Amino acid sequence: MARRRGVLEREEEAEKEKRRETRTLRDEARHALREQLAEQREAAGEEGEQLLPAEVSEVAVSLEVQKRQEALACGGQVEVLSREALQQAESDLAVELELQAANGIDSDGRDFSAADLEGIVARRDLIKHRRDTFGPARDAAQEGLRAAASSGDAAVMEAALEAARAAALEGDCDEDGIGPGGRWVAAETRDVYTALHEMHKYRDERVAEGRRQLELSQTIVRTAPLGRDRYGRRHWLVQPLEEPRDQPHVWCEPRSSELVGGIVEPPREASRAADGGESRPCGKRDWQHFVGESACAALAASLDERGERESHLRASLERTLRSRQLQ
Repeated sequence: MARRRGVLEREEEAEKEKRRETRTLRDEARHALREQLAEQREAAGEEGEQLLPAEVSEVAVSLEVQKRQEALACGGQVEVLSREALQQAESDLAVELELQAANGIDSDGRDFSAADLEGIVARRDLIKHRRDTFGPARDAAQEGLRAAASSGDAAVMEAALEAARAAALEGDCDEDGIGPGGRWVAAETRDVYTALHEMHKYRDERVAEGRRQLELSQTIVRTAPLGRDRYGRRHWLVQPLEEPRDQPHVWCEPRSSELVGGIVEPPREASRAADGGESRPCGKRDWQHFVGESACAALAASLDERGERESHLRASLERTLRSRQLQ
């Protein structure tokens, strides 16, 4: 009982920690926006006090939270560029590099060294090549990114991101001179990074939940049924005394108008399917015995998720199967 209490307390603490992280993220975003707004009002003087709001709106906070979550998915703060903005940035940079190469002096009026000029010319040629020839590759990469974002397939997403990098749909200002500074990504690239991050997060949460369920199942004996089906029949997960003991055994009580209230004990002597993959009636009261993961998975799949009873029973069965897979 003490171990069970400890597992439940850890589950509750994990949920509290998740809620704390969400509140912290919103509080940090709200604080950053308030500082930014105060700086803007101060810089604009009296006009700013009249035109700018005195307090940060919840809409602005939500947008800032979304921006921070995108940065987390992309591996750090990024500038998101549309295809048009990217092409314009490349054209502007090509013109700037062309002027530097022609004049041979920097913005401070100092002459470039021969090595510096060689590097400027190389960057200019690279940017002009990207701007003038990457159009078809970028079209194909963007189409692949859009399809990958809704595919739910991590391998497809990784392949789409690789194609996007080859088509220069993401980069770093320190290396290519594009953007206001730091890393930048095209909007479609950002969408795939975000979808991939959410998929990994969901997978990790399910694994963690499965491990908690496994730990809980190893510390307590089930005294309540898994749930009921549409006929009111209760389903029980029973630790078997007969073989195979390493497979799940689920009992389903018979359909009867008397199934209201007290617990009905399963018959002591019952036969099961020889291959462990089917269910068979057992005894005069038509108890059903499901043995093995495939039989229990088929049972779960046969339940109607739209019904309150069967959706609960299906979820219980799926949690049981996931926890066993982690053993």
